[in-house]
Amino acid sequence: MTSIAFSFSGQRNNEYAKNVPGGFESMAQPIPPFMEKGSKGPHTLIPQLVACGAGYGKDIVFDGNYGDVTAGAMSQLQARNGIDTDGSCGPETRRTMKHRYNVDFEKACRLIPGTTIFIQPDGSEIPWSPDND
Repeated sequence: MTSIAFSFSGQRNNEYAKNVPGGFESMAQPIPPFMEKGSKGPHTLIPQLVACGAGYGKDIVFDGNYGDVTAGAMSQLQARNGIDTDGSCGPETRRTMKHRYNVDFEKACRLIPGTTIFIQPDGSEIPWSPDND
């Protein structure tokens, strides 16, 4: 297993979650299932960092846009790991990120403030922010 180390400053603190079975995660708004090309916002940094840390996407610009370069890097990562090479960051890619690269997409998303527009396979846009949890 390859580990990619990066950290986020800040910590989520929710006093109410201490008394909820399952804690904060059980109360949280679900993260959209896909992050496709065209997604915009701070959470796009997660797949970008994973792709770069794994040796793909040397030309990625960390600007909050999941564009052609990010999708290409994710396709390379997907091909290397034997999963569908669609360039998106969906459930199968997120499982691979967690098990092969030790990056939990969902937990990382909840640590990064701000809103991201998650583009879905059908072209729909889902705005998501941990601030709404």
